[in-house]
Amino acid sequence: MTTPDALAEARRRFPDIPDADGPALEQHAALLDELRESVDLDRLAGTASAMTFDPRTPTT
Repeated sequence: MTTPDALAEARRRFPDIPDADGPALEQHAALLDELRESVDLDRLAGTASAMTFDPRTPTT
């Protein structure tokens, strides 16, 4: 289940998404929430990300 914070964060980051897309946005936020919960943070300790995904910035 989506936490209110996950959906609020998605709305904050992407405010131009129409309200009609709310159900899909909520589903996406729920999937991201599940992904965050599944990450073993102990294994990531001391590492740095190689790349940060931002859909507003095209990648090459």
